Amino acid sequence: MGNTFLSGGMKAVKYLLLFFNLIIFLAGATLAGLAIWLAVLYQNFQQMSISLAVVNYILIGIGVLIMLLGFFGCCGAAMENLCLLYTYSILLIIVLVAEIVLAILIFSFKERTEEEIHRMMIDYSTAGASSDKQDLMKKIEQQFNCCGIAGPTRTDCQDTNKQDCFTRFRDFIKQNQFVLGGVAIAFGLLEILGVVFACMLARNLQLGYVA
Repeated sequence: MGNTFLSGGMKAVKYLLLFFNLIIFLAGATLAGLAIWLAVLYQNFQQMSISLAVVNYILIGIGVLIMLLGFFGCCGAAMENLCLLYTYSILLIIVLVAEIVLAILIFSFKERTEEEIHRMMIDYSTAGASSDKQDLMKKIEQQFNCCGIAGPTRTDCQDTNKQDCFTRFRDFIKQNQFVLGGVAIAFGLLEILGVVFACMLARNLQLGYVA
């Protein structure tokens, strides 16, 4: 049962927590949707790099988990339930730490992933590559309006006015890394605010705060 002995300030915190958890829920849905969209749009690259596929699936999982936490936090605030609020805070901290670890791993393995993509592209672009590999490379060329690798190397791709596919892929990463970083920081701030408001509300409920 909800606690009716909240001061005006704590009632404001309660509704702020509800509002922030709605934002967190929508942000989680956006992250999951964006990760699914990227998985579909860049599935050709993911066939070349296991690392990219793993990161993408992790992002989908984190997005879904954030959605569940947002719903969980809304329930805890609406019901003014101590157990739900403290559990929500702990889980949100765990998610925040996991996101920081994931960001560090992505940054640490960025060059290795690029090298893996470059090596696979060269392999897929050689004249002796299997038909499946050549078909995959053709799809990448069509999707990114690029041409082979550093040359280009393929006999059926001689439009030297087009950028090679690896450079196009690397430029895409560079162009979007700051946007992704900004989104990650925004997520982190939302989660920190969620933890702060949940702990404030839970603490005052526990103490039986009265105006």
